[in-house]
Amino acid sequence: MVVAYRNMWYNNKLRERKIEISKITIPHDFLICAWAAEESFFLQMDIGLAYHRRHESNVGGEEHRIRKLLNREGKLEEISKYIQLLEAFELNKVLTETEALIALKDKQEVMMSRQEALKKRSFFSVIRNAMKYRKEIRWSTVVCDLILVLRKNDNITRS
Repeated sequence: MVVAYRNMWYNNKLRERKIEISKITIPHDFLICAWAAEESFFLQMDIGLAYHRRHESNVGGEEHRIRKLLNREGKLEEISKYIQLLEAFELNKVLTETEALIALKDKQEVMMSRQEALKKRSFFSVIRNAMKYRKEIRWSTVVCDLILVLRKNDNITRS
């Protein structure tokens, strides 16, 4: 939610990578975090510095209401957008370090497998993905996906 960086560092990165910011579809905060992580400059502080108020019009499209969280079609759309974002990282050659490129490919594979399992409504595919990608996914995501594939109806009537 909160990122601090030196503007000179960010502008140097854009120049180094020959990236024209107006032609890229990746949000700048994603770029900053990816570059910082790639250079091992990413520092996470476990100190509350701000209050994050969540609401329906959040820019990030976050959804924290169970009714929308457990909507299979909505989740498929969210995953599809995330896959497109990962593809934009690849297309725009945002990352250059081998380890970062491997991590990008791994994340693409995880998300495409997750998308396929949800599309097929396959309980066993969700479990297989959970085992195969156990280091890359959260168990809360697996539980959510299991509920999504087991439900007959994509809409919860109560919120």
